[in-house]
Amino acid sequence: MRKLFVSLGIVAILLPILASAQENQPPVNGYCPRLYSDLQRGDRDSNTDGQVTELQKFLTDYYDLNYEDYVTGYFGRLTQQNVIRFQTEQGLPAFGYVGPLTRAAIARVCGGSGGTTFSASPTSGAVPLRVVFRAGVEWSSAYFVDFGDGQSSPLRNNCPDDRGACGQPTAEHVYSNPGTYMAKLVYQPPFVCNGPAGTSCAQVMPAVQVVGTVMITVTGTGSTLSATPMSGTAPLAVTFTASTAGNMIDFGDGTSGTMPPLPPCYGYECPNPPTSWTQTHTYVQAGTYTAQLIKSDPGGCGTVIDPSCLGAPASRVVLGTVMITVTGTSSQNPTMTVSPTSGVAPLSVQFVLEKLNMQGQGATKYVVVFGDGTASYVTSAVGKDTVSHTYASAGTYIARLEPHVPCVHESTTVQCMLYVQPFGTVTITVSASGQFSVSPTSGIAPLTVAATFQLGSACSPYTLTWGDGTNSSHAPQEGLSCAQVVPPPTTIKHTYAKPGTYIVMFQQGTAGATATITVTGTTASQDARIVFFSVKGDSKVSPDAPATLQFGTEHAARCDLLAVNNANASYMDQYNAGAYQTVASNIGIGGEFGTAASLYTVYPSALARADVLYVLTCMGSNGSTALGAVHVYVSGQSENGTISGRITMGPTCAAVPPNGSAECADRPLQTNLNVYKNGTFVKTLQSDVNGYYTTIVMAGTYELRAHEKSSSFYPRCNPVSATVAVGAHPIVNISCDTGIR
Repeated sequence: MRKLFVSLGIVAILLPILASAQENQPPVNGYCPRLYSDLQRGDRDSNTDGQVTELQKFLTDYYDLNYEDYVTGYFGRLTQQNVIRFQTEQGLPAFGYVGPLTRAAIARVCGGSGGTTFSASPTSGAVPLRVVFRAGVEWSSAYFVDFGDGQSSPLRNNCPDDRGACGQPTAEHVYSNPGTYMAKLVYQPPFVCNGPAGTSCAQVMPAVQVVGTVMITVTGTGSTLSATPMSGTAPLAVTFTASTAGNMIDFGDGTSGTMPPLPPCYGYECPNPPTSWTQTHTYVQAGTYTAQLIKSDPGGCGTVIDPSCLGAPASRVVLGTVMITVTGTSSQNPTMTVSPTSGVAPLSVQFVLEKLNMQGQGATKYVVVFGDGTASYVTSAVGKDTVSHTYASAGTYIARLEPHVPCVHESTTVQCMLYVQPFGTVTITVSASGQFSVSPTSGIAPLTVAATFQLGSACSPYTLTWGDGTNSSHAPQEGLSCAQVVPPPTTIKHTYAKPGTYIVMFQQGTAGATATITVTGTTASQDARIVFFSVKGDSKVSPDAPATLQFGTEHAARCDLLAVNNANASYMDQYNAGAYQTVASNIGIGGEFGTAASLYTVYPSALARADVLYVLTCMGSNGSTALGAVHVYVSGQSENGTISGRITMGPTCAAVPPNGSAECADRPLQTNLNVYKNGTFVKTLQSDVNGYYTTIVMAGTYELRAHEKSSSFYPRCNPVSATVAVGAHPIVNISCDTGIR
């Protein structure tokens, strides 16, 4: 550690200077913001009440960034990247959107310093104790406060017209009984559809999420309850001490006990009564339990916990409460093994449950909460059980194994605000085939792209953010039923007007995907261009004579040479209709030819036409296409004939039977047939499934090569010669050897 020794006089001189300089310095280590608004890319301080700067100060301090360069009050690309980085590290969905879970994670990282999302005043006092709770969130009907004594209340909107300017949302509550209470700020996620695929379903509320807690201690003059120890590892033996005798204790784990009664009196003498009574209980599983001291009702059952009581229900008066926190190891807690944890919808998942046991109560219910709005109840003694579930829609689901709490798992309203500590959680990722894709991903402005995605059902809400300040979204109307039927893939088009790099974000429930779009400026010089295309020498050739084509291009990635079917019709129309033959592919590849000629030799007479219209098509790397055309005339082209015949292969049997057999006869061969004249390639044709072929040629002598350049050695076809006179139509059959002996 570096130490600086200065005199008091120097300190006195420097203090005003240091104080002035300190006003312009970035926040010190440990800066924790007060965030209550949802934030996303494009937000500014002016429309978020300064929340963007609060977020940037935290990220600057957390990741040791340059304060002057980073804290701008604008939520841009760099801020989004660091939010995604933070969300990834905290195990949250990483989309760069700051919502309730991200704000809660920031508060946890801060350890409650400065960034506390939930506070209370006062946190202790005597009964009746009125407490005001403040929530560091933007007001929403999705938040409520569980006061820890069985009651709850939604947050009060203190800023109905001006977000953030008139204070944080609050809730008030009066505690009437002594005890230690854990109040929770609870977030209720949006509704989901709970029906299986192929059905209609109503929207239901998924499990709530605790985003903040605060402890409230209430004292009083009546009976009190304390516990030693209040935390430890299971099995944890806890001794409860009460200031009154004979009352019931609800241990909070589904079991109860009774405090010892007053000692009896003998004759006229009563011994001095004790000042406290104790009861010991052992917690065998990890969890957070609320133990309550309950006043007994002599006229009723004495407790509302004992199911064997047949008397009138007792009035439940809580005299005191205490929180017990029990930790444990995997060998002590029920375990849940899930397979598979990812796959394509509909995804069938097996949940294997082991070490099922609850306080030695024998048959005890557990609940597997699947995270998609449905759950399964498990009744088991000590041992193992298996639960199956199918996820019909794409998404990321958090499955939980929990003890069965009727208020939480069987309530049909949102009034039950208790929080259940799960034994374990597993994240399951379900995707849909071809769930999300964007095409094209690059091009010249204005660029139109198409985003295609698969929704799990018509009930599935989604948001598609284009990255240029616009978005597309859909959500089913709350309270209505919708069909849980997988619809066809959805395609939405969007046009980017300006150059830039854009991140397209698709979010469906808790699942999401991204794609990057690169848009460049319009540059005409990037388009492919044919500088010239012509016949070198005379454009009229004699039969069987070659012609030489020459061409030059710019910005061409590849060029193909075609011959359209009708030389007297529009070559552009025929190109678009596919009415052409490909003469050569990938000619002139090598880049920029400029005005230097590239040459290619053709044999027009092989096409058996007097007028051949050749088309040169060149494609640029940016997707552009350029076309050029030139005529070549053949004198005496009408003096032609045909060659036809059949290609067969044999033998087809290793040994031919003495009397012959149809099964061993030669068989037709469907293959390619190359035609050569004077050793020069003329054309390629194909025999049909029965081995027959036919072609038009000029008069002359040709060589026919069947099954040439095949990947297999057999069948082996020897070249066959054919001479065609003017107007003649010779039949030339070709026999190929199969190699079977």
